[in-house]
Amino acid sequence: MKCIMKFKVFIYLGLILILACNSKTTNKTMSDSTFVHPKQEQTDIYSLSNQWLGNYEGSFLRLEGESADPRGWANVELNISINKSTFYVFSYVEEKNYELEIIEEKDNSVTFKISDTTLNSKIYLRKNNKGLEMESDFINSLVNKKQLITMSLKKEK
Repeated sequence: MKCIMKFKVFIYLGLILILACNSKTTNKTMSDSTFVHPKQEQTDIYSLSNQWLGNYEGSFLRLEGESADPRGWANVELNISINKSTFYVFSYVEEKNYELEIIEEKDNSVTFKISDTTLNSKIYLRKNNKGLEMESDFINSLVNKKQLITMSLKKEK
């Protein structure tokens, strides 16, 4: 009887191992692809390469025509860690903090989606020859025009 019980446990553990291996293969092939199917909600955060980990900051003119007034500017922070990514906007007008979901990663860019279900906004972080740029549908909607924000790496994770 003990032998049969041990055999069942052995079979059960083998099945779990097979399922775990298949799941890792599926996640790897999904993250290696540069095409994102419209129904794909997010990529596993653990598949994000280490080149993007860190705290980034930048600023943009929140209130048009008020560049001389410090209250006319807004600060943004993008915190990317292995466990969680967040997006923080602080200005005279608002203070918002959102968690992010990773949508896609390429060699020179990473795309996030704001996880707040009331917003359908994405954030694009790109490397170019000048440094890092961020574009956000959310920020574009705040200022009613397209904003490219120069980001600097504040602290690496």
